[in-house]
Amino acid sequence: LTPQNRGFLSIGRREYDRAIAFFEETQRRDPVTAIAPFGLANALLAQGKLNDALPHLNEALRIDPSYTMALWYRGRVFADLSQWNAARRDLERWRTLEPHNPNAHVELAQILLGAGDKAAARRTLSEAALKFPGHPQIGALLNVATQP
Repeated sequence: LTPQNRGFLSIGRREYDRAIAFFEETQRRDPVTAIAPFGLANALLAQGKLNDALPHLNEALRIDPSYTMALWYRGRVFADLSQWNAARRDLERWRTLEPHNPNAHVELAQILLGAGDKAAARRTLSEAALKFPGHPQIGALLNVATQP
């Protein structure tokens, strides 16, 4: 197993210090891979350390601006920190990169609802409902977004 694989396994076992060491080793071996800072962020997020994880997510996205998992995670972190504009930016980018992923639409709609922008959430969900008919989360969120 590679150090990065060992890092993700360690996160699954809740051995966060070990995971961090494995991802730091990955970073030393390959400083231009986005997986190392992304893994470090994962280990920190698993411990609820949102602010500590952000620089690592930023680094992953500096290395690979199209890293959709990092965009998703950073968007969720921004939302958890009530930084709605930053969350929206990341999740809109994720949706642009993965237009056929219903979760990208759902997550963006949830952020828009959290930010209080029901009109934008309705537009996002209406578009998603056409692309993914019968998707249960889209339908449920659309009901929420259409309520006064």
